[in-house]
Amino acid sequence: FLCILDSDDIMHPTRIAEQTFAMLSLAYQNNLHLCEKTLMGCQFDRIPYDSTWHYSQWANSLSNERLYLEKFRECTLIQPTWFLSAKWFERLGGYVEAPVSSGSSSEVDSQNPAKKTKSENEKDLDSAAICNDGH
Repeated sequence: FLCILDSDDIMHPTRIAEQTFAMLSLAYQNNLHLCEKTLMGCQFDRIPYDSTWHYSQWANSLSNERLYLEKFRECTLIQPTWFLSAKWFERLGGYVEAPVSSGSSSEVDSQNPAKKTKSENEKDLDSAAICNDGH
């Protein structure tokens, strides 16, 4: 599994253990296939504490229903809380933060895994489960 964190966020001492347990529980209760295609998030605290208080309060208070509904407006699982299968991360293309480009927008798009065609990634993303419990 991969556990993502930003330098301006606080990782709670039990986060990795709790997310690992939750992910393995998915595999045990359902099947390994679901575990390999799950993007899990958690609540978070920022440094300094009040740096994005309004956004943090909104994101940390989302119910499971709101997590699903708000995804059409905003990313409800913020990237520094992500916990996911390394296998799925690699299958989706990993990170491409700054693709090398000659300036052509089509070249940049072809290097960005988020811009891949529906047949390549959308099916995987549509089947992903999300949750935002605890730390």
